[in-house]
Order: sequence, then C-alpha cells, then structure tokens
Amino acid sequence: MLPNTSAAKFEIHYFLENNQHYFDALSRLECEAEFLAILKEVAKHLDIEVLIDAEALSEGGLRNRWVITTSNQVIAVTGIMTLILLGIQTYNSFPSEQDKKIKELKIKELEAKLKSMGVDDEKTSETVTKVLELDKSNKVRKRRSNFYKSIQQVPKVSHIGFLNLDLENKPIQDEAIIHREQFNNFILHTDNLPDETFEDARIEIVAPVLKEGNAKWRGIFKGEMISFNMKDLKFKRDVLAGKYSFQHGTVIEAVLVNYKELDEVGEEKVVDRSVIMVIKKVDGASTVETNQGRSYKHMKKTKLAQQELPLKD
Repeated sequence: MLPNTSAAKFEIHYFLENNQHYFDALSRLECEAEFLAILKEVAKHLDIEVLIDAEALSEGGLRNRWVITTSNQVIAVTGIMTLILLGIQTYNSFPSEQDKKIKELKIKELEAKLKSMGVDDEKTSETVTKVLELDKSNKVRKRRSNFYKSIQQVPKVSHIGFLNLDLENKPIQDEAIIHREQFNNFILHTDNLPDETFEDARIEIVAPVLKEGNAKWRGIFKGEMISFNMKDLKFKRDVLAGKYSFQHGTVIEAVLVNYKELDEVGEEKVVDRSVIMVIKKVDGASTVETNQGRSYKHMKKTKLAQQELPLKD
C-alpha cells in the first residue's frame, strides 16, 4: 500500500446503439490495455507510484471504471488522463507555434478545465505544463491512436465518454464526450517520424560494397554496428573504379540520414539508413576529401555567413 494515499475513480463510458450493453470483448480489452499504458506514462512523467483497481462493469451503454490510488496528485492524474484522451493534440496543428496569443488562450482554457476537475490552483500551472509535455510524447500519441483505432472498429459504439469521480461515485466534473465522427481525429495515419540527419557522421567501414548493385554497406557508428545505403553515387562510382581502397580502420566522414518510425507501443525505431554524401575518407593519418564533400562544406560555409549578416534598417 502506498503511504499517505489519495484515491479517485476514472470512468470510460461506451455509448452503444439501440441501448445495447455489450460489444466485442477483444476490442474492449485492447482499449483497456491502451488506457492503462497511457496511465502508466502519466505516472512515469509525474514520477509517482499508482495503484489501479478495476471495478465491476456497469451498464448504461457499457462503463469501465477504475479506482486510481496515488501517494499524491490523484486529481491531477485523472484530470490529465481526461485531457489526453480528449486530445490536446490541437497544439500540434496550430498554424504557428510562435503565435503567443493562441498559445496563451489555449493554456487558459486548459487551466480552466483542470480547475473544474478539482486540481488545486497552486498545481494548475504545473499540471498544464505536464499535459502539454505528455501530449507531445510519441508513446502517448501512439497509445491514444491505438485506443481510438480499436474502438472505431466497433460499429455499435456511437460515442465515448470520460468521467472523473470521487470514491462515492459522485462526478468531479461533467462527462466529456467524443462522438464517433471525431475518433478519426485521434488516429495517427502514418507512423513515420522526421528524418534524423548527422552532418558529420564518422563511420568506421566494416564491409564496403565493391560491386554493382544495391547491397548495403556495413560500419560502426557511435559504437553500434549499422547497415546503410550508399546514396552518394559519385563516391560509389569512384569505389567501383578503384579510386578508393579500404583497410582495417578506414573511416568515412559523411552525411548520414536515419529514417525512423513508431512501433506499436510508441517506441522510436530506425527502419533504414542512408549516407547521402561522403565528405572525406580517413585512413589513420591520411585524409582524402572528396570533391562533392568540398563543395558541400563550401555551401554550408556560405549559407552560415549569409545567416550571420546584419539586417538592414
């Protein structure tokens, strides 16, 4: 048992067509698993322990209810869960994140919602920050997407409600409703993440490709064995022509791009890698700069100089 505990209840209410009280068990279990995964991320982010007890199912549509017990901040936890499931991802679709007026307006709106859920005034600002941080979390976004994708596959669910209650089952705030036509707004339609570019990657070559084809090179980057596509066609042709040789310990300095996506639980994974430009080849004390590498460095230097020019009045 946690010391100095506080507890509250969180309810997910599935509204079913024709006043039914049942739906596909696997879909319900998938939704429950995603909800619990999000709750786990919230607790981890708040650095608190959480105990979760499931109550018996209730009818009236179909209701899942959990008793959430923490050492502190239980209202903040249940409030954050509601806001995350309601989708504060609207922040990600703003025309400009630099628009302070819009940001301030949304923060005030969040603060008002949290206060209506019973979060202490002293904790409100801190909790808003936590909500925004969590909403940007890839794990939370993916788990929320999985939740709505699972429930979208149940045709009889017309809408879904989220409710915070005290231990006497009295609502702490009005039930928040998401209608079926809104489910799609929460589903990630691609798992692709922005490319990760290393402009001065040092790769120790373990296995160069010395013949025509699309076989991948192998090397060591930051202590990790990697495979990568050689997309620098000029360097590739020069290797095939015998201009460059490789020995134990040969290193290339290059522009390396990691292509990433989210897996089913929201973890980032690298799905492919490409060297798009070889800047130089290093063998011990001997360094050979490629022509394309020289041009690339000159272009970067020119671009940097232009950025540093003072603005005219």
